[in-house]
Amino acid sequence: MRRDGTHKRLLAANPNSDSPDFDPDGSHIVFHRLECISHGCDDFLILMRSNGRRKRVLSGIGQEPVFSPNGHRIASVWVSCDILTETCNSKLVTVDRDQTDGRVVKDSIRSPLSWQPIPQP
Repeated sequence: MRRDGTHKRLLAANPNSDSPDFDPDGSHIVFHRLECISHGCDDFLILMRSNGRRKRVLSGIGQEPVFSPNGHRIASVWVSCDILTETCNSKLVTVDRDQTDGRVVKDSIRSPLSWQPIPQP
């Protein structure tokens, strides 16, 4: 929508979509979507232009996505659970927009995520 609240447009109709984040220049949005089928659920990140066009699925990356300060990378929380032992592990992962450079940054993290610039002396 515009700043004054007019021209509202629905960009994601799925009720299982959450955690939207705009890239620094406002041209793109990334958000989390949970898809549950039968006995399993999968997490997806959806990257699209801020006008709702050119949606792309970034699969298997995690939850709570946030853009880096320069907008080149996306950080998220990747959670894996073992049903037999009833334990879950979380990791901080980052990926570039093309999904060609994924990295595990840290094990056992807490939410919410936030990119904080490193102070310069």
